[in-house]
Amino acid sequence: MEKTVLIQLILLSLVVGSCQGCYCEHYPWGSWSSCSKTCNYGTQTRHRQIKMDEYYNQNFCDQLCTKQESRACNQQTCPINCQLGDFSPWSECDPCIKKQVGRLCIMHGKKPLFFAFRYDESLHKSSCCCFFSDAGRCIAKKLECNGENDCGDNSDERHCGRKKVVCSRKFESIPGVQLIGSGFHILSGESRGEVLGNSFNGGECRTVRRNETRKSYRVPANLEAVNFQNSNFIRVHKVISVANFTMKESNLQLSDVFLKALNQLPLEYNYALYSRIFDDFGTHYYTSGRMGGSYDILYQYSSEELKNSGLSVDESTECIRTETTRRVFFRKKKKVSTECVTNKMTVKHEGSILESAERSVSLVKGGRSEYAAALAWEKKGAFPGNTIFTNWLESTKDNPVVIDFEVSSIVDLVKNMPCAVTRRRNLRRALMEYAGRFDPCQCAPCPNNGRPVLSGTECLCLCQAGTYGTNCEIRAPGYESVAVDGRWGCWSEWSSCDTSFKRRRTRECNNPSPMNGGKPCKGEQEEEEDCYVSVFMDKGAPCINDDEAKREVDIAIGELETGCSRPDPPENGVEISPFKQHYNIGETVKLSCRAGFVVTGQTQYTCGKDLSWFPSILRSITCEKDEQTKIRGFCSPGQKQVGSECVCMNPEEDCGHYSEDICVLHALSEQHVTKTSCQFSAEKCLGEQSFHFLHAGPCHSSSNLHWAIERAKLSANSLKKVPCGYDTCYDWEECTEIKMCWLLHCVRMGFTGIVVQFSKLRSEECGSAVSAASLLTCVTLRYVSSPLGTSGIATSH
Repeated sequence: MEKTVLIQLILLSLVVGSCQGCYCEHYPWGSWSSCSKTCNYGTQTRHRQIKMDEYYNQNFCDQLCTKQESRACNQQTCPINCQLGDFSPWSECDPCIKKQVGRLCIMHGKKPLFFAFRYDESLHKSSCCCFFSDAGRCIAKKLECNGENDCGDNSDERHCGRKKVVCSRKFESIPGVQLIGSGFHILSGESRGEVLGNSFNGGECRTVRRNETRKSYRVPANLEAVNFQNSNFIRVHKVISVANFTMKESNLQLSDVFLKALNQLPLEYNYALYSRIFDDFGTHYYTSGRMGGSYDILYQYSSEELKNSGLSVDESTECIRTETTRRVFFRKKKKVSTECVTNKMTVKHEGSILESAERSVSLVKGGRSEYAAALAWEKKGAFPGNTIFTNWLESTKDNPVVIDFEVSSIVDLVKNMPCAVTRRRNLRRALMEYAGRFDPCQCAPCPNNGRPVLSGTECLCLCQAGTYGTNCEIRAPGYESVAVDGRWGCWSEWSSCDTSFKRRRTRECNNPSPMNGGKPCKGEQEEEEDCYVSVFMDKGAPCINDDEAKREVDIAIGELETGCSRPDPPENGVEISPFKQHYNIGETVKLSCRAGFVVTGQTQYTCGKDLSWFPSILRSITCEKDEQTKIRGFCSPGQKQVGSECVCMNPEEDCGHYSEDICVLHALSEQHVTKTSCQFSAEKCLGEQSFHFLHAGPCHSSSNLHWAIERAKLSANSLKKVPCGYDTCYDWEECTEIKMCWLLHCVRMGFTGIVVQFSKLRSEECGSAVSAASLLTCVTLRYVSSPLGTSGIATSH
């Protein structure tokens, strides 16, 4: 038996020995090739010295052995001295500014410093096609001799006899109103030169009042709505909003300097000249947002003390927030946990975790810097009290900055000027080329799998854990990874428009290519978009004005008398359905986005009796990633999903993303204010009863609040309270399919002594004509009380 087992083991060992596979080191590696670059991350390869012998074929060496290897080399950053690049070809001579422009790149530290110009005195301004005034501004005749500098150069106030006064007294400008007229460079995240002329009042005396100070301010013509507000303070990181603003959608007044720069642009496309607009004025302008200040407190602790305190990271963070809320922001609502005052670290400082910190650093935007600096605290000094924070808070009201905003492209502002369409097309083309220069695909690969990023126009490397250095070229002890993840190179130029009216561009995963088991590039290798082919001959750069520009596919439709014309759907993927040329009164259209995105505003619009859409379709509507739906989960508006439960959102912490503006009535002050829908729904969920929904979109100064105020008073005694979109329907109303509360009857306000009739839409008054009474039965609503102490609404015909 033992002999049999021994024989089997010998045979098994022979079989295993014959199947052990190829020993690849039998074929040694050749030498490494020279590096593909002398600096800024190169690659080199080597190959096995394969010999096709019997051993190679019998042991499957072709399948088992790696024949080629690659590795990174010369990963150090190239030295950058002052380098002078070549001039681009000269542009056509521009007689308006008497200059020819060539783009000259002067590099120092990877940053382009300036452009070069050639000046020619032989050019004269008489050959320039310009506006009649120096600023190129055209104002209405009624604005002459009104005592205000509407023209910008005061030419409208010269040679005047008697002047007509617009305002009976002088009002100050809204604090920070010039800041919201600045351009915004979306690629660098910075404000730039003045784009909108917010000193222009348009011959109107519109004012807004701050209730707490009872001070009135002049509202410029560009602003559609502005209101002041107060804030609550509950976090270590705090954004204080003192005012909301919304720009008008059309007829915006441009600043003099921006208007002059646009007028000086040549009709022929020249990237050097057109890109200067974005350098000087940014790429976008503010359409709405909030003004105020932001404040961060960063506390620094000893790692050893935190470790020995017995508190977890989450517990110590919550203790810091709680004490800051109570001591700095002077809010006593938060209950202090026992662990916060009885741990080993705070017992040395009378239970204060803040005074246990080594020091604190405050980061501030807006307000007066001397107050913000006083909030920074070091261990050797006295801890700051709530008075210091209050002083800074008050200073943000007179020294605000833009803290939260929406923007639109400044290309959209190029209207109502000579050759506007031509200049707009050139600016769009320049913006696409300009944005490409801010793409990190132009950066050289970073060593050790670092991620290249652009800061302004400078390439930087974000290092992986275990690597460091200005270029991530240094490895920490123990870091041995050789994998190189792939990254995309830059997009190619767009192809010409083909017969299917499509154009395409591609990119390669070669910056660098994945090596040694690295991850491949994520995303699409090819992009496709719609395009058009002009049927007219290209005759250079014609001067096309706004009133001359019509799309070749558009067909003019006469003015409709029986309904609304098809609205132009906003850009960025917003679709409209049903899609028709015109709609009858009462018909509804719906705006939608592709999967994973949501419309940033109202989605349904109805054709009204005045042959216009209700509410108005805003051009700022677009498609954005559905962040709010992700937060909300399967919960109702104003709630968020936490695990399997629905809890009310925090109006400040959970509503930082974009949500549409709505107009609401503040019942206590009987004033209308603009709120974000997320904030309104969250406050409603938390039991806030003082705000009542009026309509979608920002509030307007012309809104009639009589019925809204009466309705809010009646609502407290209504037995029926049915949620209906943002609104709540009461005893005398019903919720329609489009989520609006319609009146069941024509209402007279008998309990106030005022007789006012209202039609089905709660915001519209009935006419005094008999037709209104014939359509609806008029009733009087008044409060009643029962002997049991309950109350309700009584109606009488």
